[in-house]
Amino acid sequence: MEKKETICCSAVYYDDGIPRVHMPRNIHTGIVVCGLRHNNCYTVMAELFPNREYLTNRTENQQGFLTSFNRFVSRGEAATIAFNAGQLENDYSARGIMSEDLW
Repeated sequence: MEKKETICCSAVYYDDGIPRVHMPRNIHTGIVVCGLRHNNCYTVMAELFPNREYLTNRTENQQGFLTSFNRFVSRGEAATIAFNAGQLENDYSARGIMSEDLW
C-alpha cells in the first residue's frame, strides 16, 4: 500500500546560503524551523538569529509546512497535500492554508 504524504507541522524556511545537514530533503542551503504555528517558528528564529537578519529579505524567508515525506512546501502546495490526504474537508489550494486550518 502506498503511503500518502501528509502535513506534519508549520515551518519557516530562511535561505542564508549556508549548506546544512539534516534539513528537509528539498532544502540544500539555509535552515527550516518547525513548530505548531508559524509564530512558534519565528520565536526560535529570533533566538537563532538575534540580529533578525531573517526578516530583512522576504524572498529568503518563506512560510510553509513540513510534510511526512520530509519536504518543505509552500502554503498552496500544503493545501493540496492536506486535502488529498483527508486532513482538510475543503480545498484551500487557491489561497493556501494556515496552520489553524489543520489544527
